[in-house]
Amino acid sequence: MNIFNKTVCLAVLPFVFLSCGSSSEEETSVPVKVGSLRLSWSAPVQNTDNSTLDNLAGYKIYYGENENNLSESIDVTTASLESYVINNLKANTKYYFSVTAINTNKIESSYSNIVSKVVE
Repeated sequence: MNIFNKTVCLAVLPFVFLSCGSSSEEETSVPVKVGSLRLSWSAPVQNTDNSTLDNLAGYKIYYGENENNLSESIDVTTASLESYVINNLKANTKYYFSVTAINTNKIESSYSNIVSKVVE
């Protein structure tokens, strides 16, 4: 019996920050500094029941300015990607991030560990 159909069995390894950059943009003549952040992670290779993960569909990145409220999300629909650049983040602001894996049955894993970074 495959428990994958009944429970969330994906595991995502913690991800690592690779780089952080910033740029300036103007909005109604008030300078607003925004930055970008590249997140990187390792793809899971097995389910929590130790069976081989052979139906990874992609990831979902959750982020926000509050560790307890990751209010923004991005769907990454390419399973082979192991990094993603998030743009238009407020400069000099601390953001929190977590990622989940999603399989072809649309089952989402539990959250990875939450990490934080101040966008420069």
